[in-house]
Amino acid sequence: MANVGAVFWGALAGALIAVGGAPLELSFLTLLALAALLVALTPRGDPASSGRAVLAGLSMGVTTQAISMYWIVGLLTHFGGFPLVLALAVGMLLFIGQSLAYVVAAGLGSALLRSGAPGWLAVPAMLTVAASVSTAMFPW
Repeated sequence: MANVGAVFWGALAGALIAVGGAPLELSFLTLLALAALLVALTPRGDPASSGRAVLAGLSMGVTTQAISMYWIVGLLTHFGGFPLVLALAVGMLLFIGQSLAYVVAAGLGSALLRSGAPGWLAVPAMLTVAASVSTAMFPW
């Protein structure tokens, strides 16, 4: 049951990151995403386990990608001729693949928190790394 919080706060962080970018451009919401992720990684004030951090990172990454790239499913059904169920499955695989940088960053951020790094420094640093690595993993 404790992992429900990791999924919730991670998904909230991902949604805030996604709406902070195009087309809405509500960039101030990304600051709230940092706070939501910090809550996910420090339940009850203690640094989260690696498993909880990975779950929060996966939730954040998949939510960010699903909102940002919602059009993938329509593209696959309309232009690729995929049945809707198959397009949803392929889309989810893409969203999971794109979220791997966030998973790694959340795991590393949790390790930083457990080693004593302050959350206000560890969380922004790990998200910067995730955003930088993500473009190297999947160049567009």
